[in-house]
Amino acid sequence: SGKRLSEEVDALCLSALTNCPSYTVAFECVRAAKTYQSKRKWLKKTLGILKQQSTANGKTSETSPSPSPSSPSLPTPPPPSLSSPTLLSSHRHLEVLLNLVLLDQLCGRPDIAERDFLLSLSSPSLASRIEGLDHILASLSEDDKVLAFLCYLHFTCFKCLPHSSLFPYPSSDCSPPIRVVTKAPFEIPWSSSNCPPPHDQVMLIFKLALDKCTGDTGLASSARIRQCLPIYCNLFLYEVSHSDQSKTFKSLSRILQMCPEVEELWLLLSRLEEAKGGLDNLRCSINTLTSAIINCPGSVGLYYRVALLEMRASSFNPTATDTVTEGLLCSSNNPNSLQAFEILKACVLQFYEGGQGEKDAAVGPSDVLMLYRKLLGQMIPYNYVAPRFAVGVDPKNIAGHTLVSLWMCYCLLVELTQDEVSGECFHSSVEDAFESAVHSVHDWDGTRTLWLKYLAYLRGKCLKTWISRDFKVCTCSRM
Repeated sequence: SGKRLSEEVDALCLSALTNCPSYTVAFECVRAAKTYQSKRKWLKKTLGILKQQSTANGKTSETSPSPSPSSPSLPTPPPPSLSSPTLLSSHRHLEVLLNLVLLDQLCGRPDIAERDFLLSLSSPSLASRIEGLDHILASLSEDDKVLAFLCYLHFTCFKCLPHSSLFPYPSSDCSPPIRVVTKAPFEIPWSSSNCPPPHDQVMLIFKLALDKCTGDTGLASSARIRQCLPIYCNLFLYEVSHSDQSKTFKSLSRILQMCPEVEELWLLLSRLEEAKGGLDNLRCSINTLTSAIINCPGSVGLYYRVALLEMRASSFNPTATDTVTEGLLCSSNNPNSLQAFEILKACVLQFYEGGQGEKDAAVGPSDVLMLYRKLLGQMIPYNYVAPRFAVGVDPKNIAGHTLVSLWMCYCLLVELTQDEVSGECFHSSVEDAFESAVHSVHDWDGTRTLWLKYLAYLRGKCLKTWISRDFKVCTCSRM
């Protein structure tokens, strides 16, 4: 009876798709199918419908399908922006491809999944036309191509798709289709693979990715590098973990000479230098970011990172990590805290008239805090006279990565100066500052970043309390 029911469902789905050939109906047909073969068949039919719509210029009045009412209610992040028919078509092609791969993964067919990736993301061939995958690459936007290749590389290394690209991530077998609702680029944790693939195989995929994602010869070199920056970053991280590090540093330095305005590459170079270990390499990392600030004026994230590294250098611990050290390093008695304060001050002064002139040397902690508060739209004392914003600066237009970095700088500044300005600031504690931060940023990625920083700070604060308590117990026991 189960087989007969499955046949009836297939017949009903075929009738629905014949009378209403749309992506939404096809997506629900995949959801209704119960076996591997039938789900794969309906995913291929979905690709056929997308191909027909692409032939008709990709114009459709459909919206992306909503989750099934019977599916459990989950706290899903906001869907990707699909502001044009072309972007919508690209998103749907990517969604079907990842569901095909996920289906193979969950049913224990990794070889077929890798073959699907290869046929979909390489040049059209007879095999890809037979499988109905020949038009996927041409239908993907530049950003979706990058994400598809990152998923391909992740699958090659771990035999599974990255959790960050699909949400909710299924735990049962044969549960596609699922919705792709977050498409942020990610870093592949190369060193954590239990069975790494052959080096030559990974490098061939990287070569294919760079060829397909930078194939537009009309773009300048810097534009091509920006276009597939996540692939370059993952390539450098892979080379560092699997080959000669000096070669990677030379390649990264050469690319930075071509496009020194790319903040992400400077941060990556700084990370790689810091990862070598030792105080000298940490200082080298700080110098790298100082050069980055000159080449990337206005990048708030670079100022925050330099201030954080200055504080780490003041209490250098070769075994500590970002998560452990945040909340342990702030001490206004140490000279590096003063250096960190000067960096955070320079960061905010660039948003105001006068920049960083001689008169700014007398700007104290209370003034710097108020400058940050005004820029972030927070309350300031009615009798405080703040300078005017620089030309072109409007706090209402500050958003995204810049806004998140400003809040992180402000929270770090509150932590640095809380002993000096106690009672003079509206935020009496670092916790209050973080609470305002996480409730003032309204995009998914920014809120997540601030919450992670907040939790790291609280964890570090707890560790500091435990260390102090254990030290007192140890001291008393010896007396």
